[in-house]
Amino acid sequence: MAIYLGIDTSNYTTSVAAVDDDGVIVADERIILNVEQGKRGLRQSDALFLHIKNLPVLFDRIGSLGEISAVGVSTAPRRTEGSYMPVFLSGYACASAIAKTHGAKLFEFSHQEGHLRAGKLNLAQDVADRFYAVHLSGGTTEILDVKCDGARFISEIIGGTQDISAGQLVDRIGVKLGLSFPCGKELEKLANQSDSPLKFKLSTKDCFVSFSGVEAQAMRAADSGVLPCDLALSTLISISDTLSKAFKFVLAQYGTRPILLAGGVASNQLIRARLENEFGDLVLFSDPKYATDNAVGIALMAKENY
Repeated sequence: MAIYLGIDTSNYTTSVAAVDDDGVIVADERIILNVEQGKRGLRQSDALFLHIKNLPVLFDRIGSLGEISAVGVSTAPRRTEGSYMPVFLSGYACASAIAKTHGAKLFEFSHQEGHLRAGKLNLAQDVADRFYAVHLSGGTTEILDVKCDGARFISEIIGGTQDISAGQLVDRIGVKLGLSFPCGKELEKLANQSDSPLKFKLSTKDCFVSFSGVEAQAMRAADSGVLPCDLALSTLISISDTLSKAFKFVLAQYGTRPILLAGGVASNQLIRARLENEFGDLVLFSDPKYATDNAVGIALMAKENY
């Protein structure tokens, strides 16, 4: 049985996955990089070091896979010229060595393409060859016009954040409240304890959004003694309402197509429920298991390009 391997070394997760000839996932292992309590992220050099430590651990977990026909690896954040982050060097070095020793083909992808491919798994409806995608993660908030290019994606940025990402907003507020980084799951649990959200002023311009204003309002609210649960709920509502405004402009300006949300923040059930309530089945969410950083999409694209 032929095996197609995927490796992704993002800023906060080391991931290895494998699929077989039928596209069945036969391995999916991940390690979230440790961030010291109270810190809001990692330096690239520290993340790179942790990936180098984690990759052998993940391959020990997976064990023998059989004949590897192709290896896919994320080598850049986006599929654009000049897109670069040092953390991806660790994954590339590992993937290149495996491909050469196994006589396998090596395919390079972007981290964002991996999110898009994994985001299409287990959808209630197919997004076909043209759709909008929203990449919501710790470092990215982008609205994309996506065309399928064979087994790859061509994405044009048509909107997104003009300052911090939705994920950065979540993590900064979470750290302020004493939560562990990354803060998404804990902030959502906290938000579920509230029924008294504050109303923050939002900032949007056409398809582009800004979250730094919400951050400033939330920080002031925290300092004034607002309950952590109310602050958590207010933050998540602000993200969903900001996205809603941007989506309405996208659909009016560029035409009606499905909107696929991928990335770690897209796994937030509160944001999902609010957007589904407003846009119905026009918005599609990645399976939560594959919304966060993973190498499954990379492995699938390795198979499909092979």
